[in-house]
Amino acid sequence: MVLRALEEKLHTRRNEVIGLPARLSVEHLLPQKGSKADYPFASAMPSRDGEGDDQCRERMIHTLGNLTLLTGELNASASNGPFPDKVTKIVEDSDLRLNAWLRTAPPASWTEVDILKRGEALFRTALEVWPRAATEPENLADEQIPAKGVWRFTEASELQLKRHSLIQALASREQVALSADSVARYGDPSGNVRVVVAISKHHVDRGLPYWYGYMPQWQTYLEGAARGYLLLGCMDRNVGFAIPRDVLTENLGALNNSPTKDGSIRHWHVHLVERSEGLALVLPRIDQTLDLTPYLLRFTSQ
Repeated sequence: MVLRALEEKLHTRRNEVIGLPARLSVEHLLPQKGSKADYPFASAMPSRDGEGDDQCRERMIHTLGNLTLLTGELNASASNGPFPDKVTKIVEDSDLRLNAWLRTAPPASWTEVDILKRGEALFRTALEVWPRAATEPENLADEQIPAKGVWRFTEASELQLKRHSLIQALASREQVALSADSVARYGDPSGNVRVVVAISKHHVDRGLPYWYGYMPQWQTYLEGAARGYLLLGCMDRNVGFAIPRDVLTENLGALNNSPTKDGSIRHWHVHLVERSEGLALVLPRIDQTLDLTPYLLRFTSQ
């Protein structure tokens, strides 16, 4: 779907209008079963910490920069051969804009460095297909001014500073190095510790001052580690709450949620309220709250 959308976006008024066949297959420019003689490693592999050349290749071979679309017949013909031969076959038979660049000055070989470069170019095109605002709600709870229909957003730089402070505090406590897998997801190199971090502003004049959305894919991410935490931050407090995954899992059924059209869960509603002992997690379906004091995480604002 992504590749088909990019193909359509790459068409300009100078191109003939050619409808895409219903059945196209995904082709790996660096083959899944290509030999190292035909596809040697780059002289400087873009490896992550602790990652060998083979692991780097395995990680990158299915990324967007290595993928294109071909008919099934052409895919079978071009599949695992040397890159120059593959280019020749694609150029001879493919009319797709995704492959037009191979007609001008294709590289003599194809490595992980080339995959990254092409992936960045396709990503820029993807941003035109699926644009997003420069700032957006960190969670579901950013306030809208009813009279004007305008959203009040927290500055992205402020959110990142708060997020960084929370992650550093938890990394220090757990004695691990945590790096970002996405804006919200962090993990250590061993995969033993995973964290999802979410921030809320303080919503004044509401019974529920801190609001978050917790998504099923975040739950799946945390389940993949020995130790998983939902790390909740508050923009007006130099504390966070590192809720262990198991504690969170036990209480998901007591949270309200927003369903999708097919009946699955889009996200759970995570609301914090103030209690005499501090902040507590609201469990509306059982009319209780969970004291978050045991999961308190203090840090110094940066």
